[in-house]
Amino acid sequence: MNSDLELKLLAGYNISTEMGLIHQPRIKDVIDIGESTYNQYIGLLLYDTDLLKIPKSDLEKMKLDKIDTFDFIYFQGLSNNEFRKLIEDALKFFFREDILLLDNYGLFLVGDINNQKFITKDSYETVKHLLIKMNYLKDMEEEENLEFANDLAREWYLNIKKAEKNQPKPKPQVNLHSIVSAMAWRTNKSMDEILNMTIYQLYDGYYRLFLIDDCISIKQGIYQGTVDKDKIKSTDLNWAKIIKFEEN
Repeated sequence: MNSDLELKLLAGYNISTEMGLIHQPRIKDVIDIGESTYNQYIGLLLYDTDLLKIPKSDLEKMKLDKIDTFDFIYFQGLSNNEFRKLIEDALKFFFREDILLLDNYGLFLVGDINNQKFITKDSYETVKHLLIKMNYLKDMEEEENLEFANDLAREWYLNIKKAEKNQPKPKPQVNLHSIVSAMAWRTNKSMDEILNMTIYQLYDGYYRLFLIDDCISIKQGIYQGTVDKDKIKSTDLNWAKIIKFEEN
């Protein structure tokens, strides 16, 4: 399924779900609403609830074992009108339809009530998965696939996450502006072509260029005698191979 999904994302297709069509944002769409607003939308819709400390008594009142992202945005929306509007706007940005939190039903309405399209606790996992893929968030994608052998292993992992969260964040070396600029100067594409790319296409192209440059550097090293060709595998020279990220 992921290979088919990634082909659709690379082609720039919007993704059809039982909740409605989820639109891939293009760079100019992000610019139109502002990068900070876009990041706020993504931060809320993909909010990491693993590190939330919820009293057991509160969980019992809500009849939950734990709080997931859907629970967080739903209950926060119930208690705060400003937050409710922010979440509805965030979902509307991707669905391109009006979104309404339905207080007494534990779900969000997508579009007109007559269409009977809803975002539920279960279906929200699909929304999260697609947003992670669309935004090329590889760290979160890997985390989705994590499986723990037991509760102790999970606790150990959460302790690492807590420690990382408390560490000072290094200043990022790249941002959307710098990547768009780099792609404009490094490729033969016009600025208009780049601004019409989706987030997925932009980042895929950005990382593909790293792979291409690495292959070219190895080939040049072989020709110049600075790289031992006997130690090079054929896959090291294949710039069409699947992009893989180093594990931390």
